[in-house]
Amino acid sequence: FSSDASLELNAARHPVLADTLRAQGRGVVPMTLALGAPAVSPGASPETVLVISGPNTGGKTVALKTVGLAALAAQSGIPVAAETARLPLFDRVLVDIGDEQSIAADLSTFSAHVLNIRSMLEAATALSLVLVDELGTGTAPEEGAALAVALLDEFRARGCLTFATTHHDRLKAYASTTPGVLNAAVEFDEVNLRPTYRLMVGVPGGSSGIDIARRLGLPAPVIERARSQLSPEAREAADLIAYLHRSRDELEILKRDALRAAQELAQEKKKLQTEWTERQRKRLKELEQQFAATIEKHEKEVARA
Repeated sequence: FSSDASLELNAARHPVLADTLRAQGRGVVPMTLALGAPAVSPGASPETVLVISGPNTGGKTVALKTVGLAALAAQSGIPVAAETARLPLFDRVLVDIGDEQSIAADLSTFSAHVLNIRSMLEAATALSLVLVDELGTGTAPEEGAALAVALLDEFRARGCLTFATTHHDRLKAYASTTPGVLNAAVEFDEVNLRPTYRLMVGVPGGSSGIDIARRLGLPAPVIERARSQLSPEAREAADLIAYLHRSRDELEILKRDALRAAQELAQEKKKLQTEWTERQRKRLKELEQQFAATIEKHEKEVARA
């Protein structure tokens, strides 16, 4: 447990998902993330809000549930399904996941979400964990995005550790420009048109809805018509996100290459040091032998004299 309200999960897995996939001969892609660490520079805001975006079926909701389950397991004395885990002691785990619409209660999808989030706002403190899935959905996209930004700002102001998933580009922009807020993406394989379920912190994700629809078999004319309906802004945003992902992948490759080169350099340095030490030891032994021979010769000369 952490004393500074920071959360770190290394290679965390959702045990129910792991059990389900194991029966199918598949494995879970582990998730690594950190949030709530103290600010690195004086006056900066601590990072307490993570906005997760990416394609449907990409693992966004699973990421929320994995974090929530880890927190509840730890505080219940149950081992956390992760290689390492460091968690605060939360006073509440506040969750809005799923659709609670009800004909009997006269609740639409949007109304159900709003009522749930209202109760979360009434209870949230700086010691709370907040998990919100598809924030701002169920109404007009512009209004939903504006409401979502306002809600995230409120949770951020209270200091709650907050994890939210979204498809709204406005929330991705908010996370990119607001101190204390981070973007994260569930990766999508653009070549095979399949989610990889890998969580990448630091970059936003694209929804890839049209690509997924194509993979699921919608007719090509429908797909092309849909692409033509995209606004220039949406295309530019998608291109920018794709560029960020390529740049991140290139940086990861460079980082791995630099690490490998550093390891090889360290090994070479150690090898050279070992060889130099061995040479010096051998040279010293030769000098000692020469010195001993010289002393012996000198003693014989003295004895003869």
